Amino acid sequence: MMRDERRGAIGRNATAINSKQAGPLHPPPPRQLVDAVRTRYPVWSTLGLESVHMARQHPLTWLLKIIEDLYDSRYAHSVAELEYIAGGGDDPECDVKELMGAHPFPEYVVNYCGRQYGVRALAEKAAWEVMCNAEAARSAGLHTSVDLFCAFCNRGYDDEELMFFLYCRQTLLVECARYIPRADPAVLKGPDQRFLMGLPVPLLPPAIALTAKRARAVTRAVFGGGTEAEGGMLFQAVMQLVTGFFSQRQPQQNCRGEGKGEEGGGVRAGVHRGQTVRGEEAREPGGTHA
Repeated sequence: MMRDERRGAIGRNATAINSKQAGPLHPPPPRQLVDAVRTRYPVWSTLGLESVHMARQHPLTWLLKIIEDLYDSRYAHSVAELEYIAGGGDDPECDVKELMGAHPFPEYVVNYCGRQYGVRALAEKAAWEVMCNAEAARSAGLHTSVDLFCAFCNRGYDDEELMFFLYCRQTLLVECARYIPRADPAVLKGPDQRFLMGLPVPLLPPAIALTAKRARAVTRAVFGGGTEAEGGMLFQAVMQLVTGFFSQRQPQQNCRGEGKGEEGGGVRAGVHRGQTVRGEEAREPGGTHA
């Protein structure tokens, strides 16, 4: 029996040695990636290298959600700063030091991680995770949203351009949210999709596609002008780009046979055919025509 126990101990030691030789389950970012981040994004060169070894790789969906959360936070911060200035700065509950002053977007990203975690080591780990994953996705060409985020982080676009982008983004979100039907909580789904207590489950809203009409509405909201004749040169130039984009996409949609209504199906990469867009404008009250 003692011989069997000795053999078992030897086997466990060999397994532990092999696992150590195989390396950690989640390897840290490669040195080349860390050097690229420190070179392209100077703010990250001020962070400690002790925390970078704890950074982990995440899927693209995680990165895109972090980017959207950062955009939401930055836009809310900018709006609060403008409202404070417009109100004369007489809000006693406002943290003036945190709200006012220069807040370049790269520093804002690092400070955002600090507010999320509090502890410096965890905050720097989160900042390294965001930027290492973003730089790896950018160099691989995975998503244009990541390319734009990296351009904001390395000051390829300044803060004024960032604010204009966030305003356009917010206008687009508000415009698309207008077409999401409100779920009726009195409508019950099947018994297999309800909680055990039998509470009503609201229906999931359908995916909203950016149609030509919505793109025109966002353009009017951002650049002004009730019609193309009333808008300025910039408005007319952007409207021409929007019209040209959807005109090019219509033949592709016709070839694919996607002539269904807006409420059907999942997320669609293209737009509706011209007949659908015109019909939608005729159906909806107060619809505007370009």
